[in-house]
Amino acid sequence: MLCLFVYPDVYGKPVTGTKRVTHEPETVQVFPLGITMNKNVTLTMGHCPHRKYIPELMSMVSTGMVDPTQILTQHATLTSALDAYKAFDEREDGWVKVELVPTKMA
Repeated sequence: MLCLFVYPDVYGKPVTGTKRVTHEPETVQVFPLGITMNKNVTLTMGHCPHRKYIPELMSMVSTGMVDPTQILTQHATLTSALDAYKAFDEREDGWVKVELVPTKMA
């Protein structure tokens, strides 16, 4: 996910503070960069700082403070990972968080 912060609204509507636009690069074909530049709008972009939160989250999981299995909505085997990814990518109902379970070797 790419987060895009726009100051102020690029379409000329009066806005106070920060406006956040979140989009998936595959679904957005055009962004009005010329309009944005002509209005002297500041764009700030970046990825979420996942690595900053991992140690604290791992600690919360290991002490039992948080149970990550409560947010899982689907389970799939590794052999069906492509189908699971397709369903997740197409945002089919019920595909929020997926656990990929290794299949047992025979």
